[in-house]
Amino acid sequence: MGKRLPTEAECERAALGDGRNEYPWGVSCSEEWANFNNADGGTTVEHYARGVSSAGVWDMVGNVSEWVNDSYDSKYYRDSPESDPQGPEGGHQKVHRGGGYHGNRNDIRGKSRHFSLPSAAQDYIGFRCAMIVPE
Repeated sequence: MGKRLPTEAECERAALGDGRNEYPWGVSCSEEWANFNNADGGTTVEHYARGVSSAGVWDMVGNVSEWVNDSYDSKYYRDSPESDPQGPEGGHQKVHRGGGYHGNRNDIRGKSRHFSLPSAAQDYIGFRCAMIVPE
């Protein structure tokens, strides 16, 4: 279908744009802007209009943490390429970003990284597909 999991870099860019903010909407956080602290008791879809990122993407933080294509390496981004890093080679654990509905305001920050074994199945971990847009 021409789709794939996004890289961590793509996910962060979609959530934070230029990266100056903590959240897609700015630096402060409210339960009125994203699904976290178990306020809704589960997942929601396109419920928090204030939480739409500058790229026009809904639910980039809170709701469910989303798998990305990158394996986890705590030191990778210290020496990674500045432009479009593709993540470390190999590794047993994979990264998921954005924090889930059960997390707190720190867990859902746009730069927060979480990692688990790829076989982990939790109702607060999901995914979204990315694709190359033809020019």
